[in-house]
Amino acid sequence: MLSAGRRRAALVMAIMAACAVAEVASASALTGSSSVLGWTKQAPAATPPGLFVTKMAYDAATGSVVMFGGVNPSNSIVDGGTWTWR
Repeated sequence: MLSAGRRRAALVMAIMAACAVAEVASASALTGSSSVLGWTKQAPAATPPGLFVTKMAYDAATGSVVMFGGVNPSNSIVDGGTWTWR
């Protein structure tokens, strides 16, 4: 069972996420654009699996975001892959 402090933190995070989703949805409805708040939905051919405890950095030399490692939440296997997005 979560402590009262952790329950409050989880509630605050859930409210913030819901507000962000509502803001994007309403902005998209108003503008009729898939590019909302400076973000555009992408559909790359390959994507990393859902991971947590990853490390990310911006590589200014290539203009890429680099993500390394992480743990797969469904089977707790450590992923040693490296992903880049430009």
